Amino acid sequence: MKTYTPAEIREMLRVSDEKVYAWIESGEMAAFNVAGKKATRPRYRIEDSALRDFINMKSVNAMPTATTRRRTKKERPTKRYV
Repeated sequence: MKTYTPAEIREMLRVSDEKVYAWIESGEMAAFNVAGKKATRPRYRIEDSALRDFINMKSVNAMPTATTRRRTKKERPTKRYV
């Protein structure tokens, strides 16, 4: 089981530290805290399976090809020059 730190995730996904921590705190990215009970700050680790799930959730699916519509010719008003 490979684990990553938020800094490694930041480099892989090319986002800020704040963004990675926001994903973790909102629950979008599953992570576990390896800090001890007396620690003042959390030390998160993200499993490779959790990272893959997150990337799959965030990935943009290809849009289906749009069907082309034929334009109808609208009758244009005639210009009158006075």
